[in-house]
Amino acid sequence: MTEPIASIKVLTYNHKKFIGRCLDSLLEQKTDFPFEIVVGDDGSTDGTKEILLDYQKRYPDIVVPVISETNKGPLHNSFHVTWATKGKYQLVCDGDDYWIDPLKLQKQIDFMEANPDYSMLHSNVIFVDEKGREQEPSPYFVERETLYKTGDVFWDLWDKNFINTNTMCLRYDLYKALTPKTEEEVEKLWFIHDYWYWLKLAQVGKLGFMDEKMAAYRSHSENITVKGDFLRKRLPMTWIDIARSLPKKEVNASEKRENIARKMIAVLLRKDLPVWMKTKAFCVLMRYFPSFSFLVKNIRKRII
Repeated sequence: MTEPIASIKVLTYNHKKFIGRCLDSLLEQKTDFPFEIVVGDDGSTDGTKEILLDYQKRYPDIVVPVISETNKGPLHNSFHVTWATKGKYQLVCDGDDYWIDPLKLQKQIDFMEANPDYSMLHSNVIFVDEKGREQEPSPYFVERETLYKTGDVFWDLWDKNFINTNTMCLRYDLYKALTPKTEEEVEKLWFIHDYWYWLKLAQVGKLGFMDEKMAAYRSHSENITVKGDFLRKRLPMTWIDIARSLPKKEVNASEKRENIARKMIAVLLRKDLPVWMKTKAFCVLMRYFPSFSFLVKNIRKRII
């Protein structure tokens, strides 16, 4: 088999009701290059695994299952799938979402090939309910549509995440360099999630946006970002880690320094975060504002 140019990464857990629609939409892609669909099943118990094995049997040159016998969580699942992919480019579609443009893959790879200074590309989405019926976007996503930008967008992205994960296409070599290489590293970098990667990629290249609706985001009661507190501590720790990694010369402008400070103050004001995390945030704050003047001036303002 010819090596794939693109790898579509699918993360799934108990998506029996949705995974067929997801895989069918990926298999419908019309391209002039080979691609693979690498599906990580995180110990599903509802029959999802059996569906994946059936698709592998029918499409042995395209569908590559990565099966975990136990549920280890999305970070471990993503880690195993990432290192199983082979393509020059990596794309994502979670097992409960699907693509709606059969030329999405071709359009995005063409753009990335023509623009080597871009590290990532994404597009707009539609919103559907559990049964696939199109819905009006929530106020959060209505606002997101006003934020889409192309080019050097790190500070825009730092201010607010506007990337639709199931629409993105990125350079695998850049992504792989950021990805933990062992299970132990996954545990150590427990806070990593999509937004952390997007910010890192925005530091090393431009981000592109195609103003087309290419994928469907499905909202249902089992969404991982809806269940539990998956992002409760990961988001503030992402802010802290990214801020600590920025060279000071990149944030000399006062508006950039104040942007960082607002995030750190938000962490300090959160009652549900541990002391060690607030200590890290305070250290970042003092790095850019060694005096307490900014903190005293802004402590009573509404944060984020």
